[in-house]
Amino acid sequence: MKEVRSFVRRNSRLTNSQKTHLSAHSGMLREQLPEVLPSHFQSIGLEIGFGMGDSLLDVARKNPNQLWIGIEVYEVGIASVIRQAKEENMDNILLLRGDAIEMLSNKTSDLRLDHVRVFFPDPWPKKRHHKRRLLSAETLSLLAKHMTLGGLLHVATDHELYAEDVNRLLASHDSFTLCLETLYRPLTKFAVKAIAAGSTITDIVARTS
Repeated sequence: MKEVRSFVRRNSRLTNSQKTHLSAHSGMLREQLPEVLPSHFQSIGLEIGFGMGDSLLDVARKNPNQLWIGIEVYEVGIASVIRQAKEENMDNILLLRGDAIEMLSNKTSDLRLDHVRVFFPDPWPKKRHHKRRLLSAETLSLLAKHMTLGGLLHVATDHELYAEDVNRLLASHDSFTLCLETLYRPLTKFAVKAIAAGSTITDIVARTS
């Protein structure tokens, strides 16, 4: 659907331990979305761009009856989640390595996601780079296609103008309705740094309609 990438791959050197976790992931890591997901979970959530995985692990840990899918390109973060999930015997995390938009576009059947989280996507602040932003009218339509009716979309950003743009996009989109719900978001290291730098974090919540 989208040839312009919303991310830049970081060339981080993996340690031998991280390489081991990536290769011995016990089926937790996939290269594409499976056609059939486990049916014994009460609901399914998706986090796009989970970084080091603090928020993904937090929500999966607190909700063992929910399946949480995480999509990320940063291999160090993926290895970190695999390690911690294995240490805690967590079986409700499914990881994918790659471009979330490409994977969702290639998914032939609906995922029926109950909850989608996009925390601190790259704001691409320069106007000429706005086309690279993850959240667009096109992306919202793609997410809505795979979400249940009344499903929650939770976006967090520390970039004020990006927050304004996301609010405008959601307000004008036929598949979403902005709501005043306050959803819990863990205070990750990234969020702490943003607050320390004087940035205001905006949480935006919408439901599919």
